[in-house]
Amino acid sequence: MELLQALHDAGFAAALRRANLFYPLLNAFHILSIGIIVGAIGTLDLRLLGAFRTFSLSQLAPPLSRMAAIGVGLALASGFFLFSVQPKAYAANQAFLMKVGLAVCGIANALILHKTSAWRQALADGPVTVSAKAQAALSLTIWTAAVISGRWIAFVD
Repeated sequence: MELLQALHDAGFAAALRRANLFYPLLNAFHILSIGIIVGAIGTLDLRLLGAFRTFSLSQLAPPLSRMAAIGVGLALASGFFLFSVQPKAYAANQAFLMKVGLAVCGIANALILHKTSAWRQALADGPVTVSAKAQAALSLTIWTAAVISGRWIAFVD
C-alpha cells in the first residue's frame, strides 16, 4: 500500500488530478491505443481464422504485429499515468484487475504464438494449423473481454 500511496502522491499524478484538459485527453489517447491493439490483433486473428484470404499472411503479419506492439506500449504508458491518479481505487476495482489480467493473457498468447512452428509456417504462407487458429480464436476472446472489462471499471466499486 505504501507504493500505491507514493504513486498517488507523485507530482505528475497530482498534476493530472488538477488538470481539466490533460486527463481527458490522456484517457482518449489510452482508448485510441487500445483501438490500435484490437484493430491490429483482431485483423491478424481474423486472417488466421480464414478471413481476408486474398492477403497473404507473410505481408499482413509483420506490420500488424508491429502496430499491435506499438499499441501495447502506448496503452501501457498511458494506462500507468491514468492509474496513478487513483491507484488505491483501481487496485481494489475487480473490473480493472480483470482488464489487466486479460491484457497480460492476450500479450502472453501473442508471444507464445510467435514462438511456434505453426506461426513460422503461416508466415511462410503455408497452411494455418488448427493450433494457430485456436490461438487466434482465444486472442479474439481475450481482447474482447479486456475491452469489456475496461468499460466496466467505471461501474464497479
